[in-house]
Amino acid sequence: MAWQYLVWQWALALLLRLALLYFGMGDWLLRRPEVSTPADTALKTREGLWLLQMGVSPYSGSSCHTPPLWLAVTAPWAEHKLLFAVPNIVCDMVAAAAVLAAVRQMYRTVGWQHKRDAPWLTPQQLSLLYLLHPFTILSCVAGTTMSAENMAVMVAACGGVMRNGPLAAAGMVLGAYFGLHSILLLVPLLLLLWRGAEDVLQHTSTTLWHSNKIKAAQDGGNTDNSHVLEQPQDAEAVAVAAETVGRGIPITIATAQQQQQINVAQITSNRLGVVSCLAFVAAAMLTAVALLVLSDQYLEQHPQMQCIPSLFAWLCALLAGQSVPGPLLASCWLDKVYRLTVMFEDLTPNIGMYWYFFTEMFDAFRPFFLFVFHSFAVILSMPMAVRFHNRPFFVLWVQLYITCMVKPYACVGDMVPWMVLLPLLQQQLQCIQLGMFLINSLLLIFVLGPAMWYQWIEVDAANSNFFYSITLLLGVWYTVFLVQVLRLTALVDRRLAGKAEWMAGAQHRADKPKID
Repeated sequence: MAWQYLVWQWALALLLRLALLYFGMGDWLLRRPEVSTPADTALKTREGLWLLQMGVSPYSGSSCHTPPLWLAVTAPWAEHKLLFAVPNIVCDMVAAAAVLAAVRQMYRTVGWQHKRDAPWLTPQQLSLLYLLHPFTILSCVAGTTMSAENMAVMVAACGGVMRNGPLAAAGMVLGAYFGLHSILLLVPLLLLLWRGAEDVLQHTSTTLWHSNKIKAAQDGGNTDNSHVLEQPQDAEAVAVAAETVGRGIPITIATAQQQQQINVAQITSNRLGVVSCLAFVAAAMLTAVALLVLSDQYLEQHPQMQCIPSLFAWLCALLAGQSVPGPLLASCWLDKVYRLTVMFEDLTPNIGMYWYFFTEMFDAFRPFFLFVFHSFAVILSMPMAVRFHNRPFFVLWVQLYITCMVKPYACVGDMVPWMVLLPLLQQQLQCIQLGMFLINSLLLIFVLGPAMWYQWIEVDAANSNFFYSITLLLGVWYTVFLVQVLRLTALVDRRLAGKAEWMAGAQHRADKPKID
């Protein structure tokens, strides 16, 4: 029944995408700054294919920044009005299947003994949400590489949740092949493989700090035992209890024999984490080498653009202590594809915050501010992993969110992964106080963005400041929502750990009689 439901999802998503392509939405979306950027647009892909047909290397100039394997995949369909989006449609289907498998694993209830909440959305509904998400559809119909990058991200997340090292490594490396920023998932994925995903359905009261919490702290006890597991009755329950201890959730064990079983199971779980991490590292290196070899094989008619000979010559010169020629690596396709993102050479407007800032900047200051802007995506990775080490999936979600927020060539397709996975943070979201404000403000930004673009480009009644002000508002929205989620996650962790002393102190100060 589940697979039949999935087939119906695929059929509905396919019909919707083909209908939009039939009415010519693809060509219109190619020129929308919210959907297509210089780093992922189908226009660059078509330009590269045209150069190949004329016998010219697609990377001989600055007109193509698409990875070679995406050129190979899209070549048979590029000239067709409807079928040019077939690779994107396939990527969306695979990503939806990865979401389904990952959420099923996280919702697994066998062995859990503590109280759990009902999920807001079932795995099938989350999979359907990915397929029918407006931004997923727009990226697919426009033929951008975001469909492939999001597919790789979802496969990596699925591998991390299932503690499948090779699958997670293949997804991460493939995502970096298309978008480079997916390499930032390295730390969250290793944490997921080491500890496993947290129980996103573990019960926590929506009123996190009410009278029962205060009374427990004042009495020196804790009336809330939702975080305490029952005594395990069989081997499976013992194994799950050990996994729970590894995730930082307190547990009460009555007998020494059961404690010994818990310790043995926890050691086994740690060994599994070590094996998964080692398999992840090995698979990541093998996948990277395979992608390099296949890409060079596709460019065999243009050996000057191949990367493996250039990398080998560069390494030999480095080991021999010789000076490395400047054009040696600059001629290979790696430089042509990823230099655009790293150096931000194209200042075409998009919904990111880079383009206007670097348009107004003097060239002498570009290297420094490029370093500063790129560091935003990296600098929070390790602190998040250290602070929320007991919530590996949440760390993964935060990294996806931050990457979307600070990406140089941002588009609406970057929002899809964290939006689809957001319902899994129901522990935090059920306590949020600014829900309506955040939803309405985001919808308003999505309306004002195209309106300001129309005023600036179409009717020439405004200037670039109008459109950039909306991108700044989107950046402010990102920041506010991230702070809210981080704060609520920290408070939920305190709730599950039984730390109510701060609330008891606040209540004591409130009950203290005032002295006139």
